[in-house]
Amino acid sequence: VSAAYLSSDETVAQIERFSTWGLGLKYQITDWLFLAEYAKNTKDLGPDYNNDAMVFQLNYKMADRNKPNTWGVYAQWFKVGNGMTDIAKLSGAYFQYPADSSGWAYGVKYTVSKNVVAGLEIQSLKTYGGSDKTKDANNALQFRTDFWF
Repeated sequence: VSAAYLSSDETVAQIERFSTWGLGLKYQITDWLFLAEYAKNTKDLGPDYNNDAMVFQLNYKMADRNKPNTWGVYAQWFKVGNGMTDIAKLSGAYFQYPADSSGWAYGVKYTVSKNVVAGLEIQSLKTYGGSDKTKDANNALQFRTDFWF
C-alpha cells in the first residue's frame, strides 16, 4: 500500500488548481501481479468537473531489466476525470492518460539485454469532451524502449 499528496495553486495541464491525494495497492501471487490506484482532487472546481481517477492493472510475469530474455504481459483499465492531472506512480501502475477519458491498455515487455527493456502497448480509450459529453474513440499503438545506465 502506498500514498501520495500533490498540491498547487498554479495551472497544471489546464487544471487551474489542484490538491490531489492518492492511494495505491500492489499484490503478487507467484507470476501474477495486481495493481490498483485511486486519486482524488479535493479542490472545488465546480459542478462540471469529475475530480477522481482510478486504474487497475493485472500483470502476468515481468520483464526483469537485469535478466535478458524475460518478458511480461499486462492488461489495464483506467478512468480519469476532467478535474484531474496525471497522478503519481503509486503502486507501479503508472499511467499518463488525458483528463476526461477512460479505456483499456494491453501491453507486452521484453528484456532485450541487461538494462534494455522494449515494450509494445495498445490503447483503446474514449474521451468525454465538450458540453454535450459525446464520446470520441481513440486507439493508439505505442512502442517504447527503456535504457538504464
